[in-house]
Amino acid sequence: MKIALITNFPPTSGVGKYAYSLYVYLNKQRGVQADLISLNPFEGYEEVGGGKVIIINKKLSRLNSFKNYFFNPYRIPKGYDVYHITNEWLGIYARYNRPSIVTFHDIFLQGPGSEYARMLPSAPKLLSKRLEWSKIYHRFGDRSKKASKYAEKIICVSEFTKKNIVNILNVRADKAEVACGLTSDLYRPRNKQEARKKLGLPLKEKIVLSVGGEETPVKNIPNAIRAYNIVQRKLNNVLLVHVGSLSKETLFLIEKLQIKDKLVQMRNLFEEDLALVYNASDVLCFPALYAGFGMPVVEALASGCPVVASNYASLPEVVGDAGCLVDPLDPNQIAEAIENVLTNNELCEDLVEKGFQRVKKFFLPDVWMKKTMFIYKEVLEK
Repeated sequence: MKIALITNFPPTSGVGKYAYSLYVYLNKQRGVQADLISLNPFEGYEEVGGGKVIIINKKLSRLNSFKNYFFNPYRIPKGYDVYHITNEWLGIYARYNRPSIVTFHDIFLQGPGSEYARMLPSAPKLLSKRLEWSKIYHRFGDRSKKASKYAEKIICVSEFTKKNIVNILNVRADKAEVACGLTSDLYRPRNKQEARKKLGLPLKEKIVLSVGGEETPVKNIPNAIRAYNIVQRKLNNVLLVHVGSLSKETLFLIEKLQIKDKLVQMRNLFEEDLALVYNASDVLCFPALYAGFGMPVVEALASGCPVVASNYASLPEVVGDAGCLVDPLDPNQIAEAIENVLTNNELCEDLVEKGFQRVKKFFLPDVWMKKTMFIYKEVLEK
């Protein structure tokens, strides 16, 4: 079986990791050759087994987005048994490369959660004050998503995303399957103290972890910080570790709450170090307002880090009974859940064990990638 995996994201991004991890896995399977077709020339791709890495655009350019929509669907090499388009922004490729499968990570600008997408800051302007890059990009992005109807199958990262696709894009429910999980085996239990030593973190404090950049408002980082502030005023020796960027508004909030000296911010971590951060932490606070899947939650569960997560979007489905679900708009409720985890050893141990079992059942790489392989074979048989 010869498979083309088409991507336009770097291997360091969540969507890019999804494509690259599949590429690595497939090329270790007997009788399978998978080529990774990257529309953009990103660094970090290494060829594995008999699989090739094929670059379409030779240079990074803002015009690549338009080339990827109008020209590059015709430039994909022919002769593959299955074309797997690894994210919904490239759905237009399903029309010209068959048989095809499209993976939907979310349908962010439509359906539940779309109100937060409208809060995105304007991107650089392209032609005039009236014609903005972001509006053009998202307009064609939405058209590309709708073109996914030409695909033989659609893979969704959660039942939540599947439901949205069926309702919004009018896709038949039997055409969509759910398969997603960890993209690396790096996320596993380790000694907490050793992890902290390697990262240079304090050994005695309790650590509340927050993960996510503030490129979009859906991460809800300010409410994570407000909740942490409530907790640290009640409990002694509690540190906040944030992995990702912070907006000017959030930095101002941190100054206002006078907790700057209790915050450790980490950015641009290697994945090996990110895995250690979960091991070093006592609880992950993830009050996202929208998530098609919620990878940090699964990474934490696999690492033995208890989770306090939002009860919005896909997160209740992903967390199940292995974490504490809270209203992401209520900092007091978030803080109460964090405090319970930090002070109740029995609860903490129960959540850790349930987390391991949930990851083992649903989210290990071998579990969801085998299901993806089954979907390939199903498409070929039809």
